[in-house]
Amino acid sequence: MAQLLEIFRPLDSLEDARRAVAAKEKVLGSKHPDLALSLNNLALCLDNLGEVSEAVDQMARAVPIVENGLGADHPKTGWILSNYSELLNRAGRFAEAGQAAERARAIMEGEYDPLIVTYPLVALGASALGLGDVERALAVLERANETRSAKEPDPARRAEARFLLARALWEQGKDPARARTLAATARDENLQSPDTSARKRALDEIDAWLASR
Repeated sequence: MAQLLEIFRPLDSLEDARRAVAAKEKVLGSKHPDLALSLNNLALCLDNLGEVSEAVDQMARAVPIVENGLGADHPKTGWILSNYSELLNRAGRFAEAGQAAERARAIMEGEYDPLIVTYPLVALGASALGLGDVERALAVLERANETRSAKEPDPARRAEARFLLARALWEQGKDPARARTLAATARDENLQSPDTSARKRALDEIDAWLASR
């Protein structure tokens, strides 16, 4: 979704997202679950523009609204928690990200195809890496990489799981050759995705990682 928003004039999309939040809050009130979905969209727009801190704040508003409005175990609650965990990881708040991702995984495993469950799994892997828990990161990222390699049509999503797994393998120190191969494959997959700022950030990170190893 973030990539689509970026392609189609992100500034206008951000303004539209803010208007949607304001309109729903005025008409439906501050506790309606539809407001949480609009806050989620606003947060994704902000993240797409690099405004991670505000994106986290908006998603933090969405979480209790959807939990109270639809239920703590509702599939949409799982989606918002998964998105929230990704934003928290980007903000460097790894412990909170892991908690949100674990809750999302528990909800989504009972409701969705395994490919969808890779979203919180990847977030769990990223948070574990951030906290230095390499074995936990490897466990969830091997699973996410296997599923995305088999079922994910989006090369950028395959690359995301593959590069995180490469980082975890390198940190473990047992198979550096596989780690570099995975990272190189992730780079090639990112090159197959649309030319966006998200792709540039991903490629810059992989190139820097490979150059230092």
